[in-house]
Amino acid sequence: MNIDRFNHVTRIAILPNHFRCMQYIFLLLLAIFSHLVVVDSHAETSVASKVDSLSSKEATTIISEAVHYWRGVSSVTLAEMRIHHKSYDRTYKLKSWTRGDDFSLVKFIEPARDAGTATLHRGEAIWSYSPKSAKVVRIPSSMMFRSWMGSDFSYRDLARADDIIRYYDHNLVGVKAENGKKVYHIRSIPKEDSPVVWGREDFLVREDKIVLLHEFYDQEGKLVKRMEALDIGELGGRLYPLLMRMMNVETGEWTELRHLEAEFDLELGDNLFRVEGLGK
Repeated sequence: MNIDRFNHVTRIAILPNHFRCMQYIFLLLLAIFSHLVVVDSHAETSVASKVDSLSSKEATTIISEAVHYWRGVSSVTLAEMRIHHKSYDRTYKLKSWTRGDDFSLVKFIEPARDAGTATLHRGEAIWSYSPKSAKVVRIPSSMMFRSWMGSDFSYRDLARADDIIRYYDHNLVGVKAENGKKVYHIRSIPKEDSPVVWGREDFLVREDKIVLLHEFYDQEGKLVKRMEALDIGELGGRLYPLLMRMMNVETGEWTELRHLEAEFDLELGDNLFRVEGLGK
C-alpha cells in the first residue's frame, strides 16, 4: 500500500472518532450552559421572591399605619354628612367615637327628625338604634354591605377598622411623587374564604399616612365605588382629611363627609360602647 493510500485509509478510520469527540464536547458544553441557565433562573426567582416579599411587607405596614393614624388610639369627631342622590339631597350632622379597632359609635345630632339615631360597632357585631321605634336591632351579616342611612357608605365601611389588615394581602404596585411627597399605590387582594364582597381594593397612601384615594372593585375587576380625600388640613393637632367623598362610579351619586372637629387619644370608657346605652 502506498503512502497516499495509507493516509487516506487512516483518515477514514480516525474521522468517526473525531466526530464522537466533538459530539461529546458539544454535549458537555450544552450541559454546563444549561446548568448555568438553571442556576441563573433560580437566582432570578429567588431575587424576585425576596422583592415581592419585601414589597408585600412594606405595603402591609403602610396600610396598617394609615388605618391607625386615621383613628388614633381613640377619637371623637364631629362631622357633616351630605348625601347627593338623583332622588334626594340630604345633610346630617353626626358625632362619632372610636376606641381601638373594635369599638365605634356614631350618633346623629341633626336634623331633629333623625337626632338620636345611632350605630354601634363592637368587634364583629353592629347594632342600630332608631328613636322612632325605640328599638335596638342587630344588623345581620347579610346586610353588612348594604347602604348605611341611605348613603354611599355601607355598615361594613363603618366597622371595617382592621378588616383591610386582617382579611387582605397587600402589594406595593408603585411609588410616585406628588407635591413633594411620596405616594404609594397599594393593591389589596382578599385572602381565601375572607368574609368580604370585593374582588380587590386599591389605595393611594401619602407618606404622611393620609389615604388620598380608596377604590373598591367587584369580583370581575370592575370599579364600583371610590372614596377620595378632597381637602386635607389641620384638625385635632394632626393633618387630616377634612372633606371626603364616597362616589358610586356607575350612577355618579355620592356622599360627602366633612370633618368639623376632632380629638384623638382620649380616655373613652366601656359604658360609651354598651348596647344598653344606645337609646340614652
